[in-house]
Amino acid sequence: MWRKFLPALKAKTLEVFIEILKKQGATVVEGWGDMRPVGFAGNSSTVGGIGTFKHSVEMISVAKNGRRIKFEEEVERRFGSSRGIADADERRIAALKAIYIADQRLQEVKKQIPEIKVTLIGPTGGPMDEETHARLYRDARRVGLAS
Repeated sequence: MWRKFLPALKAKTLEVFIEILKKQGATVVEGWGDMRPVGFAGNSSTVGGIGTFKHSVEMISVAKNGRRIKFEEEVERRFGSSRGIADADERRIAALKAIYIADQRLQEVKKQIPEIKVTLIGPTGGPMDEETHARLYRDARRVGLAS
């Protein structure tokens, strides 16, 4: 019962995250791309939130003792809106980049710890299916992220 009150172990680099996963005996890692406001100027009824947004990769796991293990890597910061059409392409590319890099980081974890189960969380909030995963790589190639 007391374990759920322990603060999460936070890793600043992917290498440290992998070492913590190994030491703590983690068996599952989930990763996703995230966007959150950091310097918020306000809301508009037409374009939504206006301000600076941080696009990042987030990964989480649970140690054998129940303690959470977290890793966050900032991918990009951009000034813009949350749903305006003037910066829609910028916003989509930043989101695509965060999800693509999350998948790359999960593959690196899997390469370092072959017995661990990795799951890329998709835009629906659940595990990304094969069709969406293929579309992710097709879109990444289209915008120049992948070869």
